Amino acid sequence: MTAKYGNQDIATHTRIAMRDDFKKGKLLAKMVKDLKSLLLKDSTADIESPQVTMSLWDDREGLQRFGVQYHEAQS
Repeated sequence: MTAKYGNQDIATHTRIAMRDDFKKGKLLAKMVKDLKSLLLKDSTADIESPQVTMSLWDDREGLQRFGVQYHEAQS
């Protein structure tokens, strides 16, 4: 945007270009489909498909389970 418009209202030009690309690429429809598949139980999902296991790295403890809140106990 800067190369194209210089310093002339970059925020507006960027917002309009992103809006146009989102519309052209049908990004919102893809996002809705992806979110539904992630958040809703899909009865048509392939049961045999491999499951992705996510982990978090702790520099002291190594690999930790994803989605668990680790904190020191308050005394």
